[in-house]
Amino acid sequence: MSTGSFSQTIQQARGRLGDHAELQKPFLESDILAATLDLAGNITYITEELAKITGWSSDELIGRNVVDTFYGSNESQVKNEQFTVLRSHPNLFNAFNTQIVHKNGQEIDLKLNAIGIGEPLDVSFSIVIIAEDISEQERLNKAKNFYVAISKLSLQAKNLDDLYPKIFAELNKVIECKNYFIALYDEAEQPQIIRFPYLKDKFISGSSASRPADKGLTEYAIKKGMPLLLNKQEIEQMCEDGLIVAKGAIPELWMGVPLIGNEQSIGVIAVQSYSDSSRYSTLDLSFLDFASSQIAMAIEIVRTQYQLEYQKARLNSIFESSSQLLWSMNTNFELTSFNKTYYNEVFNQETDGLQILESGSDASLSYEQFWQAKYRIVTSGKYLNFEMQSLRNGSTIAWYEVHLSPIYDAENNISEISGMANNITSVKKTEQALKDGAKQFKNIFESIQDLYFKCDLDGRLKLVSPSVQTLLGFEQNEVLNTNINDYFLFNTRLK
Repeated sequence: MSTGSFSQTIQQARGRLGDHAELQKPFLESDILAATLDLAGNITYITEELAKITGWSSDELIGRNVVDTFYGSNESQVKNEQFTVLRSHPNLFNAFNTQIVHKNGQEIDLKLNAIGIGEPLDVSFSIVIIAEDISEQERLNKAKNFYVAISKLSLQAKNLDDLYPKIFAELNKVIECKNYFIALYDEAEQPQIIRFPYLKDKFISGSSASRPADKGLTEYAIKKGMPLLLNKQEIEQMCEDGLIVAKGAIPELWMGVPLIGNEQSIGVIAVQSYSDSSRYSTLDLSFLDFASSQIAMAIEIVRTQYQLEYQKARLNSIFESSSQLLWSMNTNFELTSFNKTYYNEVFNQETDGLQILESGSDASLSYEQFWQAKYRIVTSGKYLNFEMQSLRNGSTIAWYEVHLSPIYDAENNISEISGMANNITSVKKTEQALKDGAKQFKNIFESIQDLYFKCDLDGRLKLVSPSVQTLLGFEQNEVLNTNINDYFLFNTRLK
């Protein structure tokens, strides 16, 4: 019923009722949610439709005080802010939203339109109330607010330990949460463990726990994969039937729904009451079921973010501690990242006048010309591997083995260039030293006056000095692979 409809109804009430209380009953005997109160706030009449919403019968409510019956701890606030105004100003149209307490303890959201009929000091004075049940509307608003809040938390939470208490703080705005937990389960894990990363329970100390997976109610809910609202008798019966094994104290009411992430159950979120078997309703179960998808998504997002941050930190550690030069450039050939090794070898090097000579090339290029030429090739989609030496005034400063690769974005466009280089100066120096040693040995070998030779265990000559021609008259090629015994005179004493 809209506010305009309320106003029309109240005006009709004023016109039809006037100061005649006996005319109130026929007006109120309709399908609207309505009631009348006397000067003290006692219910003098209530429609069955309104009584039904409160969980009471109309006969039970007649004569009861509206504040004492429906407001409990909010009694003084209601008296002062709402009904006192009507007593003082009987012709004032008073519209407000309020929350009353159902007979079973549940809260009901109502929109009330009320007006005082008659004189405040007259015994016939009445307050006429016409109500609209806006519980579903309020629940939708709370669901929307919860959805927005959880979405923000998933982006703002630093880690799961930061996320869990904030989830229940938001959930508590809609459903009373005094005893609750989040349970996570990985079927692939061996041995299988039920982990409770966040819980609050009057019988359990601490805010987290874990235990081997068994036949608990939590495992039952995970395997069922559906929302469950169970009272103590139902849980005890399940224990007797062997469906579950009780783990700790059995609550008066247990409400839990599976957490579904990546199309599989990753756990359960549950709330429970140890004192009130009517604390939660099917509407609460529906909301928790709705909320569970957002909660599971938030857990997966934060968990993934944490894993990414961990991998990022790990890769950064490897990146920074690597002995290789690592760097990246954008397509404008501007540095976007580099490690300490790159910084120490490149930034501490004066590039003015520096020449680069690629292995196998005869012409050197300036530092800038060389790298821009290489980067242009890579931006065309090619991968490059090459060796190069940096020269200053014709002298080698360092040798590098370089690998350049294009980096593609999500649309398969080249967005950056990755570079990796090894300083191979010491390797090149060793190679050169070996070459110089071999050359020196060759010079000595070829100039030796005495006969030098090398043969295998069978006596076949494998190496012989050029002096063999001077001493024996044979060419080197003639002697190689012949047996050394062919060049000794036979002597029985030596034999």
